Amino acid sequence: MVVFLMACQTNTILPPEPKEHDKWTYRFTHYDTLGNVIGSYTRSYTAIGFLKPVAPNTLAPYVCVRPDTVWNYNYGNFPHGDYRMEPDGLHFLTMMQLGGVTQLFLKCPGVAGENYSIDPVEANINSVNDTLTVPFGFMSDLYKYEFSYEGTHVRTIWFNDSVWFVKSEEMNMQGDIVLSCELVDYEAH
Repeated sequence: MVVFLMACQTNTILPPEPKEHDKWTYRFTHYDTLGNVIGSYTRSYTAIGFLKPVAPNTLAPYVCVRPDTVWNYNYGNFPHGDYRMEPDGLHFLTMMQLGGVTQLFLKCPGVAGENYSIDPVEANINSVNDTLTVPFGFMSDLYKYEFSYEGTHVRTIWFNDSVWFVKSEEMNMQGDIVLSCELVDYEAH
């Protein structure tokens, strides 16, 4: 997740979901336990089709499979993570799971107050119509998810199905925000 200096803009008409070659730019900000900023940087990700080796267990090139349903957040030449929208929400697929095993990450659709598990983390849909202003602009109709580990709140994510990740905050086990990530720009293609 990712951020920097930019003027805010108003909400724009967005596509129903990300497509190949869409680009996200995020600002990441790190904080100390007193809430002071200790560093920030921006990072851009590009949606590319899901990659699969031409021949398993070889150094052969990768080919794009199912580009209509699976997107890879790609940072430079380093794949950051594969995500696929399923009927129950956004699923995560790591490069180690190319066999097709996915894990529900963000349940959508869902109802406020609904709980689900991403073993060993517990997830809660805090809101289904949250609003938020990030450097990209004012965003509405956001799902707000809260994640807990062993009873301690460790992460909050704001998400919508048009631009996916809007904002994320990560906390240490004492509840202090140590990292935030905000959407700075989104380019639909």
